[in-house]
Amino acid sequence: GFNPLVYDTRDPRTIYRLLDEGRLPLWWSDPGGVDAHTVRYTRPPLQGWLAEQTPAPILFGGCLFKGQGQPPPAAIPRFVRMCARVQDVVTTSGPGTGHAADTRKIAWLRHALGPEKPIGLASGVTPVNVADYLPYVDAILVASGIGHDFHNIEPKRLDALLHIVDAFNASGAGGAGGTVGGMGTAMAPDVGGGMEWVR
Repeated sequence: GFNPLVYDTRDPRTIYRLLDEGRLPLWWSDPGGVDAHTVRYTRPPLQGWLAEQTPAPILFGGCLFKGQGQPPPAAIPRFVRMCARVQDVVTTSGPGTGHAADTRKIAWLRHALGPEKPIGLASGVTPVNVADYLPYVDAILVASGIGHDFHNIEPKRLDALLHIVDAFNASGAGGAGGTVGGMGTAMAPDVGGGMEWVR
């Protein structure tokens, strides 16, 4: 996957290299093309350009996301619908890195978007709480919830999380949207299959 926070997007050579090497199946954008304060589209040039590629990388975009700011309460439903129009996977979070999201927020988001739109969840997902989210989400982005930090994953915590995800898949319950993916050493290139961790 590709996170523009890590790369200098003013230099397109990095993006071309990742596309050529087949290492850009997914990408992440914090604002995701909608400004939370003005509730207006703000699709950056990089987002438009990537959407025109064949195949286009799947966009995980932030929506009601940590550090993003929140739209006025009355505008939240419209903001979420706008996110769904320009993001492949509408991705939300808890209030901060390592802080779990309120399950009521995730359930509301699923209800607002319906069963077909993929929803991602980042921040605060651990082996202890992952089962609470599985009925509502289609993708899980996790690092601090299973490691010491973003770069050092604890194998036992990862195995515990995967065991819960695998049991959920085996039960046939599936996510509300029918898919759930994860992010390990790479991001899942397919949001159309069953819930799966990239191993």
